[in-house]
Amino acid sequence: MDMDIPASLTRYEDKTLSPAKRTKIVRSSGAKLCISNHINAGGGTGFEIFHSIHAQPTFAQCIADRLATSNMPVRRPPVKTRTRSDGRDYYFMHRDTGAVTTVIVEYGFGDNPADAKRIEDNWREYARLVVEGIKDYVQKLG
Repeated sequence: MDMDIPASLTRYEDKTLSPAKRTKIVRSSGAKLCISNHINAGGGTGFEIFHSIHAQPTFAQCIADRLATSNMPVRRPPVKTRTRSDGRDYYFMHRDTGAVTTVIVEYGFGDNPADAKRIEDNWREYARLVVEGIKDYVQKLG
């Protein structure tokens, strides 16, 4: 489904990129917004979204509001930040993507059989909802 939002990927194949390479691609892309897509692990269930400690939660919340309409449970709170002991952003995608507003979307837990099944069966729907959340955010900006 075309939603008329230009997009680019940091990679087009299942190949590991170093954090420096990945963030350089984002910084030089000309993008204003970045979604870093992930599947969580470590026990748990549901989606959650992380935003930079230097950003307002609005962008992440727009995406969370859309994902909350899906069949994936919502982790509480669904929108979070995480800080290192030195006071900087915990995640390199927040620290090193420059002026690009970046959120990390954890779609669920791959080591939870129910979440894994939901992700496998519904990933296109989750992607559509994230794009709708982006559109909601852009409309709020005016």
